[in-house]
Amino acid sequence: MRRTKALNDATIHSKDEDKLKTVMQLHQYIGERTSETGMTFKKVLLQHPELSYLKDRPAEFAARGTYHKLEREENRRCGAHARRRLGEFFFVYDGQDSLGQQLAPSLQAFSRYAWD
Repeated sequence: MRRTKALNDATIHSKDEDKLKTVMQLHQYIGERTSETGMTFKKVLLQHPELSYLKDRPAEFAARGTYHKLEREENRRCGAHARRRLGEFFFVYDGQDSLGQQLAPSLQAFSRYAWD
């Protein structure tokens, strides 16, 4: 309720920075709580595996693996097609800013990805 009221208030008073700051703080708080809840959820599942949703639905878990495998194969086909048409891929990034540093491991893994 508080979030909705704050969002409505910030929308009505769109030039009021304090009202928008309140909305941003609420979003940050909710995001932090969501992450914390997810980690606690994982801990509880480790201690009580009988509560796992997938325990009673193994077919869904197996289907997810098949879906991901098909998705990887499609990505490889697309990459191979692009490579045949374009030749080579080049990735250039600065790496000095915080975003570049956060993305570095992903870009390195992607650059080693077997396209053939």
